[in-house]
Amino acid sequence: MLHHQSRTLSLRLKIVHLQLFLKITWACLQKVGFKKAGQLRQQLFIKYQRLQGQLTCCRVHRTAGKYHWHYHLPVFPSRAFNRLLENELQVLTQPNQERPLNIAKIQLGGESPANPSAPAWTGKSRVKALQRQDYLNLLEELKAKGVHQIQLCGPAALERFSLLVELILKAAPWATVWLLTDGYKLDEKRMTLLKEAGLKGVSVALEHHQDEIHNQRIGNPEAFYWAEQAILHAQAKELATAWHLQPHPAETTPQFIDSLMQKAKELGVHYVQLSDFPKPQKALPSTQSLAQRQHNLLEEAYIKYNHQTAEPGTPTFVYMGYHQRRIGCFYHLRSVNYNAQGQLEPCAFCYSNANQEAYHIKKQHLIHQASVQHKAAFF
Repeated sequence: MLHHQSRTLSLRLKIVHLQLFLKITWACLQKVGFKKAGQLRQQLFIKYQRLQGQLTCCRVHRTAGKYHWHYHLPVFPSRAFNRLLENELQVLTQPNQERPLNIAKIQLGGESPANPSAPAWTGKSRVKALQRQDYLNLLEELKAKGVHQIQLCGPAALERFSLLVELILKAAPWATVWLLTDGYKLDEKRMTLLKEAGLKGVSVALEHHQDEIHNQRIGNPEAFYWAEQAILHAQAKELATAWHLQPHPAETTPQFIDSLMQKAKELGVHYVQLSDFPKPQKALPSTQSLAQRQHNLLEEAYIKYNHQTAEPGTPTFVYMGYHQRRIGCFYHLRSVNYNAQGQLEPCAFCYSNANQEAYHIKKQHLIHQASVQHKAAFF
């Protein structure tokens, strides 16, 4: 039975890859014509091969008839994926032009859902939120900039639920929309409304994958229950699902990662993202030595679960540090991160302000020095 399922998945994957190949080929033909289309397509493939570290990703997730290659890529087929392809071909054919944006993360009041200092169940936002029209205007601006993925987050995202639904309705026709949340009070009725509005994925922030530890760190005995329910309700509506953790350095061991991935697999989670660790908040003695061992371990897990494990149902292991240590961080050049006051914040992955400054003055090409441009060319 398992062998039959594997063959079915393999055949489906080959068909989807063929569809993707034809889609890219047609886009290249439209962009540069018949004579140069093959060369442009090859440039695009080489770019993503380098991004993958010369490894071919073998994990594709299917939800509601759409395919997900990566947590930070739009679903295929979709208008959002077409926008991504248009962006990448523009970068390759017009390297001196202002680069289009790819991803926008927008906090709807309060702090990040991964921050336990701002629990959603308090019903309080830490800062004054933007007004409805401000958010709608922001989406229009991001659409014009080429954004293909919108990530809506913050404790107030569920507090201002009607606004959340309206923003998804506004962005869904041209972007893949994810909700980043702690899952608190995200019941089946709410999930149905979000799905109908056009939501494509739900990412739940965890402090730990064991319920007792997660509840203790959050400070609420129901925290893990609602985090788990959010995943189950999302899956019932055929939405992509993810866990996002910032584990303590001392906990980042092979046993921890294996246990985490096994738990995610049992629950049917599609992506497990591990972020780097804020040193000012979670520093330990001998941090530098521990961090290096930790990064090595996470890179090994990235290869193990994405390229060496063929077992069906295994989540994709997302660790942006794998790429950052090889080609530099590409997200600060192609993404923006807005706080609840509508202000641009540093890159969520490398804490760089490069793109934020460029976005403010609308002269991104002036700050793309040769070395930075070399790194950014891979994404």
